[in-house]
Amino acid sequence: MMLERLLNRKPLGTIPLLFAKVFLSFSIIRKWLKVEKEALDYFTFKSEFDATHSKLDLEGSGIACPDFKNVIDAIVPYYEQHKHDEQKHIEIR
Repeated sequence: MMLERLLNRKPLGTIPLLFAKVFLSFSIIRKWLKVEKEALDYFTFKSEFDATHSKLDLEGSGIACPDFKNVIDAIVPYYEQHKHDEQKHIEIR
């Protein structure tokens, strides 16, 4: 969804995890892509997130937990506005 909204393109495929890890083992590539190799762990982390308690806590407040597809139109302009702001980025080693 992010690629489609940000670049108006659909992903062409995937990169094997091992290849991506090797590729990101070089600091020059990490700095060029502005991503640490630990970020790959988020793509393979097996987890389930349950918002039951949050929904109960927010009940009657008028606040809801939105679906990502409902907030992407706010996230992308924020990213575009701040993508060159170094204070918004982690230091890539």
